[in-house]
Amino acid sequence: MTTTYQTIIDKAEIVLQDEESDQSIRRWSETEMLGWAKDAELEIAKLKQDSYPVIEVVKLLAGSQQALPTRATQLMDVLSNMSTDGTTRGDVVSVVDKALMNSFNPSWMTETATSVCTHVIYDTLRSPKIYWVYPQSTGTNYLEIMCNKLPDNDSVVIGDNIMMPDEYGNSMLHYIIAMCFAKDYDIPNSQSRLGIHMGIFLEGLGRKEAGEEIYHPKRTEGSV
Repeated sequence: MTTTYQTIIDKAEIVLQDEESDQSIRRWSETEMLGWAKDAELEIAKLKQDSYPVIEVVKLLAGSQQALPTRATQLMDVLSNMSTDGTTRGDVVSVVDKALMNSFNPSWMTETATSVCTHVIYDTLRSPKIYWVYPQSTGTNYLEIMCNKLPDNDSVVIGDNIMMPDEYGNSMLHYIIAMCFAKDYDIPNSQSRLGIHMGIFLEGLGRKEAGEEIYHPKRTEGSV
């Protein structure tokens, strides 16, 4: 990421015609806008579950049920076993639908625990922050997983690069502008402007999702 929070806030100031260098006489301070920029990142990560992917090596709990790391919102992929030291790559792991696993092996949760995982069982809709491993874990082994996370942006300053990929900068811009008008909600036309910019924010995320569906490698003509 090479876009800074300052770059996006500067653009918002131009749109809002609020470019006074003296922050004390501005309608919307840069401190406020930075806060809304950080909120925008969190909203994007919640609404678009592949916007902030992070690969981590995690130590499994004893048993079958596992929990995603702190700030993770959804499991995206499971890459491989990482042995009992967390650094030695082992066999890859397949992700299996929970209903399918229940059908083929009703006793999968109670079979003997091992330090090597064969399958990860996941229910995206009903339990996005929980997954299960098969065979159940001894509590000594590790997996390498990819998950979507909420950016930990509490300590960023205005000159820092944004934590989201650069392509989300325009969505962040419209979120900031929308929140500026939310502050002036009782002023004429502010409500409609709030709606317009929040709509652009949401529509931008939707269009990106649609584009990814069209050009996904597995859906492109001629792919295997």
